[in-house]
Amino acid sequence: GVADTKAELLSILKETGLGKGEESEEQAKRIDELVSKLADAGTKFDPKVADGEWALVLSRNSKGSPKLQKASNKVEQVGTSFANFDVSKGEFYNIAELFGGKGKLQATVAYGEVE
Repeated sequence: GVADTKAELLSILKETGLGKGEESEEQAKRIDELVSKLADAGTKFDPKVADGEWALVLSRNSKGSPKLQKASNKVEQVGTSFANFDVSKGEFYNIAELFGGKGKLQATVAYGEVE
């Protein structure tokens, strides 16, 4: 189920330096498979689970990502970026350290549930 898929994904991420690009080609393929499996599971957004602080453990850009996003991802380090969901306000706060702590990127995004 979903819990087992999440557990396997986290286990592989821990083995590979939490997404710092230290994974083998086989591990990268399995990570992508597990992420797709979770996306296809149809699990809905659960505000009780999302509310609070989250640490980045994996970051990948899609081919269609904006250039700024791709550039920031190259200098952003896993473990130094955090996201906070404030479900009472419908806001998501992103705080990312860049360039080894020499820069900081902050963004606040309003979100709503999609039916």
